[in-house]
Amino acid sequence: MWEFDDVHKNSVKKVPYHLVKKSPVEKVALAFQHDIKGWLVPGLDELAKRPEPIGIKDVDLLGLDVALKVAAVRESLTLGTRPSALKYGRGEPAIQYLLSGPRDVGTVDFTHTIKRIFLLPDETVITFIQASSFYSPQKRAE
Repeated sequence: MWEFDDVHKNSVKKVPYHLVKKSPVEKVALAFQHDIKGWLVPGLDELAKRPEPIGIKDVDLLGLDVALKVAAVRESLTLGTRPSALKYGRGEPAIQYLLSGPRDVGTVDFTHTIKRIFLLPDETVITFIQASSFYSPQKRAE
């Protein structure tokens, strides 16, 4: 009788990601199921940063394709370099390090890698294209 499905869908899309009391994997699953674009990058970034690897329960919620893409984002970390404490300032080569142990990537921003692997549009590019259409030579001449 009363058709509130559209109202419900639109209101869910407006809820800020950080206010939702679900795990990151649940938020990403909901984002894909209900086309909530604003939740995708933050949720995928949280999954990439978390200490636990992608597991069977994650695959059950996300599907194999999405889970493998999240794993690819997580594996995108590269070898780090830093100057040697003893040789700093003497033009000596930097020390390269690769660590084994607990995952601690809290300061890493995976946004660019997420957008590349998941083929998501970059809002800054869209914004620039939309903004440039308002400032065209034809409109300026008028």
